[in-house]
Amino acid sequence: MCGILGIASASGIPIPPETVEKMRDAMAHRGPDDVGLYTDPYVTLAHRRLSIIDLGGGHQPMSNPEGTVQVIHNGEIYNFLEVRRELEAAGFTFRTQSDTEVIVRAYEKWGDKCAEKLHGIFAFAVWDAPRKKLYIARDRLGIKPLYYAATPRWFYFASEIKALLEDPSFDRAVDPASVDRYFTFGYIPAPDTIFKQVKKLMPGHYLVWENGAVNIERYWRFEPRPDTSGDKDETEWLDEVRDALRKAVSRQMVSDVPLGAFLSGGIDSSLVVRMMAESSKFPVKTFTIGFGRERMSETPYAKIVAERFKTDHHEFQVTPERMEEILPKLVWHFDEPFADSSMIPTYYVSKITRERVTVALSGDGGDELFAGYTRHQGEKLSEHFRGLPSWVRSSALAVLNSPPAVKNARLRRLGHVLSNAEVGFITRYHNKERLSQDVDHRTLYSRAFRSSVGDRGVVPQLEELAQYTSKVDSIDRLTVFDLEFYLPNDMLVKVDKMSMASSLEVRVPFLDEMVMEVASRVPSALKLKGYTTKYLLRKLTSEVLPPEIYKRKKQGFGIPLQSWFRGQLTSYARDMLLDSRTISRGYFDGKAVSDILGDHEMRRHDHGHMIFALIVFELWNRTFIDREGR
Repeated sequence: MCGILGIASASGIPIPPETVEKMRDAMAHRGPDDVGLYTDPYVTLAHRRLSIIDLGGGHQPMSNPEGTVQVIHNGEIYNFLEVRRELEAAGFTFRTQSDTEVIVRAYEKWGDKCAEKLHGIFAFAVWDAPRKKLYIARDRLGIKPLYYAATPRWFYFASEIKALLEDPSFDRAVDPASVDRYFTFGYIPAPDTIFKQVKKLMPGHYLVWENGAVNIERYWRFEPRPDTSGDKDETEWLDEVRDALRKAVSRQMVSDVPLGAFLSGGIDSSLVVRMMAESSKFPVKTFTIGFGRERMSETPYAKIVAERFKTDHHEFQVTPERMEEILPKLVWHFDEPFADSSMIPTYYVSKITRERVTVALSGDGGDELFAGYTRHQGEKLSEHFRGLPSWVRSSALAVLNSPPAVKNARLRRLGHVLSNAEVGFITRYHNKERLSQDVDHRTLYSRAFRSSVGDRGVVPQLEELAQYTSKVDSIDRLTVFDLEFYLPNDMLVKVDKMSMASSLEVRVPFLDEMVMEVASRVPSALKLKGYTTKYLLRKLTSEVLPPEIYKRKKQGFGIPLQSWFRGQLTSYARDMLLDSRTISRGYFDGKAVSDILGDHEMRRHDHGHMIFALIVFELWNRTFIDREGR
C-alpha cells in the first residue's frame, strides 16, 4: 500500500515544492518505507511507499527506460506475472520484479485500455510526458481510494483528501447535499465528498486529463449471469467456489513481508483462514477484536476456528474508554464524516495485526457476493408478502404498526420490512441503507440548514443501478447494488482508512476476479436457499468446522453503541452534542438533538447510531473546519 499524489497544470506553472512535500507527507502513514518525487513544468508526482513486493527495486515514481512515461501506484496487481509474460512476448523488457513496472509497460502497449488488463487492488497514475496527458485509474470495486479536484489553475489527485488540504489555497467549502447524504446513510456516496471541490473517482473507471480537460470512462462492472441450465448440481458448484477461493487466497498470499489474517469467527473470515492454513507451511497468524462480556463479542467463535486450524492467534478488547480516546484520531484519518461504528474495532484489529505482520487477508465481500445479509432474506419475504391479498397485507401492517408491536424490537423490524415491501426496489434499498429507521434525520436540522438542503430525493446512482439490473432477479440485483454502492462507499473505505492508519495492507480474496467470476454464475437459489443465507459458503464451512460456526446468524462488527450511550458514554455524548460550539454551527436544532439523547437514555428508542453519527460530524468539523489538527 502507498499514498499517491499528483498536481497537473495546463499552463506549465508548477505548485511550490514546499507545498508538495507537505501534501505528500500528510500521507506518511500510508507509506512509511520510502518517498519519491517527479517534476516537470506540467506535472508533479509524489509517492509514499509501504514496501511489500520487490523491496529494493520498487521505488516510485517509476518510468520506462526513455523517461517519457512515469507511474505512481497504490496497491497490488495480482496478475502482474501473467501480464508481464504477455508483454515480454511482445518485445518489452523489464528492469525490476515490481508489479508497478508492469503498469508502465501496459500503458505503453494498450494505452487507455491498460486498466482492463490488470486485476488487483489499485489506484495508479500515468504521466505521458510527450502528450502532456495524465491517466489515472481505480480498481474494479474501489478497494483503493482516489480523490481528485479540478480547479482553474491545477488538477489535483491523491489517495487522501487531507493531502489536498495542505495546499493553503484549497477551497474547503462544505457541500450541504453531502452532509444530508451522510446523515441518510452514515457515509457520503461517490462521486461526491463532503467538500464541494473534491470528487471520488468511481470504482472501475479511469480518468484522462489532457489540455486542461477531464474525461472519465468506465472500463468494468460486475455482470450477473446466473447459470440456470441445471447442468451443474450442488456438489459441482461447491467444488467450483472452493477452487476459486483457494486460488484467490493463494495468489494473495504472495508477499516479501510477513502476512496474517483478520478472524471474526464468521463464515467468510473462517474460510479465508482455512485456505491460508492449507497453503502455508507455518501457522497462520490470526487476529480478533472483542468487547469484554458484551453479547456482540465474537472472540469465542474466533477461538474455535483458531484451534481447529492451529493458528497463532491474538485477541484485543475494546472498551468505551478506548472509543472516547481514539475517535478524534480516526476522524482525522477518514477525511470525511463516516458513521460506521465498526471503524473502531477495525482500527484496533489493524493496529494489533501490524505489530506482527505487514499484510493481512480479510473476509470482506462474501456477504455481498453470496447473499449473506438479512436484507436478502427481507427481499424474499417482501416478494412473498406482495403475493398475498391486499386485505391480508393491510391487516398485517396495521397490527405491526400498532403501539404494542412497535415497542417490540423484532416486530418493529418486521414492520419496517413489510412496509418496505409495498414500495419500489430503489426506495426499498434506500430505506434499508438508512442510518436510522427510528428517526428522520432531517427533523434534527435547523430551519435554515433544512432549507439549504432542500428535497434531494433518491441518489441518482441508485436509479442508474436499477436500470442496469432491471432484468435480473432480486438477489442478483441486491448483489450489484451492494457491490457498487454499499461496499465501496462503506465497507472498503473503512478497511482502507483504518488499516492504513497503522500502515497495514489488507487484501480481500472474496473480491478477487476469480471468485467474482464464479459468483456471477452461481444461481441465486444456491446463495439464498429458502431463507438460509450464504448457503454454499455455509456448506463449505461445514466441511471443516462445527455447527457453532457454519450455523451462526450474521453478526455485524459494530460496537455496542446502544448500551454505551446509556452508560459510560452518556456524559460524553451530551457534552459534545449540546456544546454551544456544536449548536452554533447552524446545522442542528438544539432541542431536537437533546430530545433524541433523552429518548435514547430513557430507552424509548435506540438512537445509538444517530448519536454516533452526530458526534463524528462534530469532531470532523473541529478537525477540518476549525483546523484543530489531528
